[in-house]
Amino acid sequence: MRRLNGSASALIGLAAAGLILTGCGSSGGSTDAAAPSSAAAAPESPAASAAASESVPSASAAAPTGEVPDPCALLTADEISAITGSDPGTPKPNAVYPDIRKICNFEGGLILAVEVAADYDGSVAMVKGDTNVEDSEDVSGVGDKAFFSTYTFGATQILAVQGDYFIGVTSLLDKEKSIALAQAMLAAL
Repeated sequence: MRRLNGSASALIGLAAAGLILTGCGSSGGSTDAAAPSSAAAAPESPAASAAASESVPSASAAAPTGEVPDPCALLTADEISAITGSDPGTPKPNAVYPDIRKICNFEGGLILAVEVAADYDGSVAMVKGDTNVEDSEDVSGVGDKAFFSTYTFGATQILAVQGDYFIGVTSLLDKEKSIALAQAMLAAL
């Protein structure tokens, strides 16, 4: 994974805020991908995605164990480096709605997230409708189900659900490294 300069880091951060924060959780708590809530409507830009991230998720989507796992604590920097081939940098926890989602932003541009599984289908529907998505596909062999996407500005994202939670990896990694990192996160849950 390459290190980002300030403007590239800001761009991926802004986009990830929209992709992870609005994509990861609908305000209606629905898991029906065919009928996403209005909060899961496709934004027109990363800025619109970030603005939409302020919607309040449904209380019915609370974590099954009362505490969403901390993505900053799932893998060590050495474990991440072994998978990605580079140092992720210092992690910074970010919890907008900590009872259903937690995010870990690394100074190198990597973003890891854990959220309640009830929000997975709405998140995938959101990504599918994002105009910045260049290519996307379902991925087999990662958790119970997974979805990988590539964005026009160079970022990639994998969302994978397993049991009570789903994870998100947003980065500049290639598909194989993204999948490997997602599998390591799921194994650590």
